[in-house]
Amino acid sequence: ENGPSCPLHDAILSFHLRYHYYGIAVKETSQYYDVMYSKKGAAWVNETGKKEVTKQTVAYSPRSKLGTLLPEFPNVKDLNLPASLPEERVSTFIMMYRTHCQRILDTVIRANFDEVQSFLLHFWQGMPPHMLPVLGSATVVNIVGVCDSILYKAISGVLMPTVLQALPDSLTQVIRKFAKQLDEWLKIALHDLPENLRNIKFELSRRFSQILKRQTSLNHLCQASRTVINSADITFQMLEDWRNVDLNSITKQTLYTMEDSQEEHRQLIIHCTQVATTTAATPTSILTPSRASIQLNVERCN
Repeated sequence: ENGPSCPLHDAILSFHLRYHYYGIAVKETSQYYDVMYSKKGAAWVNETGKKEVTKQTVAYSPRSKLGTLLPEFPNVKDLNLPASLPEERVSTFIMMYRTHCQRILDTVIRANFDEVQSFLLHFWQGMPPHMLPVLGSATVVNIVGVCDSILYKAISGVLMPTVLQALPDSLTQVIRKFAKQLDEWLKIALHDLPENLRNIKFELSRRFSQILKRQTSLNHLCQASRTVINSADITFQMLEDWRNVDLNSITKQTLYTMEDSQEEHRQLIIHCTQVATTTAATPTSILTPSRASIQLNVERCN
């Protein structure tokens, strides 16, 4: 692809080339085989020692989602506005805010995370004077909350469509850094604006940051587990170790420390113990989960 070099893209490509240099790949007969792991894209060394690349396959990049549009925002015609709130100004604000959110999404897709701070500061601190009175309205604040939820869901979807998708360490680190910085950027951008607006923005951004951190952690766990699951020897040894764990004793001690008011948690622990006991008694040959079952369990945790 001709054009300016992107540091994140270069880092992803470098990661993938190193990954294939050592000949690491998933067997085509494996249920975890995927085109991105195919040896067709692996770098290899021929008999003369010269490194050759047949076809480079790059790990997932948000740039593949360029052109993604946000879902529809609330329509002012569908809202029951108080008489004191001009419909025209609310409609104008929603239009302005959608443009602002789309710019943030486009910036994230291009992996220019640092530019998000500039967009936040420019939008909120550059708000036209005639629009300021409507920002403290409970109706407008709720609209902002709905729009932010739509934006954050879209961002999460383009950054990590699924936690089973292999991500390079460089991208994971950038996502975690973004999640950590977002709250501080909002504090600066929302300075001197209505308190109820700041509260809803902070609440949703912190929840979003937690989701990103959880997704990156699950992604890392999935990638580490993939190697283990594909090794029959390791899986067998893990099962043997699991069978030697005294689950009944652990369960009794855990339940003893819990209060009676935590009945829901008690039932959950008992259920998990039953599942674990059943798993320990299951033959190793049928323990390997399918990709679909892994994804289902991940979504339950997410």
